[in-house]
Amino acid sequence: MVEAEERGVRVLQALPAESETGLSFSGIGDLLDPVLDEALAPLPAGQKRALSRALVHDDDEGPPPDPHAVGVAFLNALRALAENRPIIVAVDDVQWLDAASTGALAYAARRLRAEQVGLLLSRRVPLESMLLDELRRSLLAQRCRDVEVGPLDVGALHHVVQEHLGITLPRPLLAEVHEASGGNPFYALEIVRMLRRTGASVEAGQPLPVPESLHDLVHGRLLALPSESRDFLLAAAAHAHPTISITEAASGVGRDLGLTPAVDARVVELEGQRIRFTHPLLAAGAYETADPLRRTEVHGRLAELLENPEARAWQLAASVDQPDETVAAVLEDAASYASARGAPRPAALLLDRAGELTPADRLDDAHRRTVDAAYLHFESGDSPRAEAQLRDVIAKLPFGGMRARAIMRLARVRSYEMQREAVDLFLQAIEEAEGDREILAVAHEGVSACLFRLRERLEDAVEHAQLAARLGMELGDEALAAEALSSQVVAETLLGRATAAETAIRALELQDAAQHGRVLGQPLFVVTVRYWWTDELAEAHEALLHFLERARELGDESSLPYVLVILGQVEVAMGELEAALVRAVDGQEAAGQSGQNTLAAYHLALEGLVEAQRGRIERARAAAMSALELVPETGGRAAELVASRALGHLELSVGAPDAALAQLEPSVEFVRQEGIAEPSATPFVVDAVEALVELARREDAVELLDWFEGNARRLERASALANCLRCRGLLAAQAGELEDALEAYREALDWHA
Repeated sequence: MVEAEERGVRVLQALPAESETGLSFSGIGDLLDPVLDEALAPLPAGQKRALSRALVHDDDEGPPPDPHAVGVAFLNALRALAENRPIIVAVDDVQWLDAASTGALAYAARRLRAEQVGLLLSRRVPLESMLLDELRRSLLAQRCRDVEVGPLDVGALHHVVQEHLGITLPRPLLAEVHEASGGNPFYALEIVRMLRRTGASVEAGQPLPVPESLHDLVHGRLLALPSESRDFLLAAAAHAHPTISITEAASGVGRDLGLTPAVDARVVELEGQRIRFTHPLLAAGAYETADPLRRTEVHGRLAELLENPEARAWQLAASVDQPDETVAAVLEDAASYASARGAPRPAALLLDRAGELTPADRLDDAHRRTVDAAYLHFESGDSPRAEAQLRDVIAKLPFGGMRARAIMRLARVRSYEMQREAVDLFLQAIEEAEGDREILAVAHEGVSACLFRLRERLEDAVEHAQLAARLGMELGDEALAAEALSSQVVAETLLGRATAAETAIRALELQDAAQHGRVLGQPLFVVTVRYWWTDELAEAHEALLHFLERARELGDESSLPYVLVILGQVEVAMGELEAALVRAVDGQEAAGQSGQNTLAAYHLALEGLVEAQRGRIERARAAAMSALELVPETGGRAAELVASRALGHLELSVGAPDAALAQLEPSVEFVRQEGIAEPSATPFVVDAVEALVELARREDAVELLDWFEGNARRLERASALANCLRCRGLLAAQAGELEDALEAYREALDWHA
């Protein structure tokens, strides 16, 4: 409606409510209220009197208005209003439009022909509307169009919550709200408001509660059913995949008494033997309206009936409320099962409950389960919950191995938020590890990975990675050794070391051991990044698309933003700017939902680079500046380099070489100071050379170009050499050596080919 009004269309809108169905002409009154004087003015006296009386616009006493006269008056009012500009008559919840308004609207709609009047009617399924039925019968088929509005998907729901409530839900919680609301935005907003107000959280084996604002709607519908049917529905709601036989056995209620009334009331429907609630909130309502003791009994019975270890564990989790190590151990095993099948969120919730049910005399087990649960929350994309949980348990632990393990996990979480803090945390874990080789290996690899992301102390990064790889192999943990070798590969590649290729081969030999772990820890992913830097773009692109799908298969939400940002940069190098922009936008959303501000900045920088290359000046500048604003709090060096590259390229393209150099020089000085020699990781150097040429700083341009070209020739980077030759052409042309310039340009084109 907003868009229609922006295009000059006048919108007449009615929002009838169920309580108003008996108020005659209330719908017509709503439609005409903002324009009533304008609508009445051109009407003949009789029509004006009929419409005024129908809308209680005057105090004249007399017989009720003639419905036919009101219909004629309404039709002519619409015709008059539509003479100057188009009109849309919009009725939301048309199933509750009063009968008198329904008659007048139907009369007018049947007689409208060439007038600029359209009707937009919405109806809640499965409720019926007399007006819609009448229009379908009386109008030609080509004049009516039915559009089924389905539920919002998770991405659209994210935008609704963000726009209306100003918050970004972690990806797994957003998915749970989507499931509980059935994709209905109104229900979703109410659920989120309830969660914020009460502090409720998702618990193992239990659905999200029904918001108070929806209690009357949901509970009223359920409480109208016989008690046996509600007991049957409790058993169905307590199980994720209820069947008739399991629900009968768990509830002790037969299908005739339990299922039939619920089906008749459209609370549930059948898909073969499977029972499905017609809306997820009805399942939540069936669960929470039941007596708590009865809920416990049903969960206990389901735990006896179900064979799947994970499904059985969910029931056990909800069937006990006192510490029980036997149950806690079953939940821990089920969490391992869930994690192995690529479901980190359910695994985390099961381990949370296992920690709660661990007896007080087994405190180490409780802490271990809590720490492992927190890291699974992180892997599922809920960084805020993971961080809060880890900080809480660290505060309770004394110096030593268990605390070191928790600190190590926290460092990994923080490495997606604040690199320097993460380095300090990994070093603290090393200090407290008390010789635990697994903690030492993971922490040393973590230091290496963070230094790589900072693009600092890369020599140290190589040493930490080498030590982590050696410890991993000593432990017989090839997956851990593979991740360490992967960190070594990227650091050596940035340094321009010839050993990087050999290290990559060693890492790939361990790919099988790492293929079921998180995507960013797999050697093939890191070698794919190396493909990008070594100009093997087609291979990099294909592999990254595979990893994008693989991360989704594994439920590895924490890896998605990084995969997307590398994929986007590969697509920039391939000239596929539209695709790269989609990656940048999707990546910002994924980073926001998983609480990864470092990656959010990186994706903003990518957006700025794409828009700069598309020539969209203001959008490029806004995105790049937003990225740079996030850099101080995240330490995201890659985001800083890409955003500065975008701004430098932008200034160069608008003929401002001095402004371009001001953006690019700090980046050039930094990479030279840190010994970064990989040309494909420093493409902004070429723009800096071009800016120096345009500013007539020939000696500076030649010196910088000699350094960059020396690395490009040593490492045989075709794209970098092509750019170097283009710069040589610029220098020759500036010196008046036109033949040399043309030859350099020809060579550059040959390298690009």
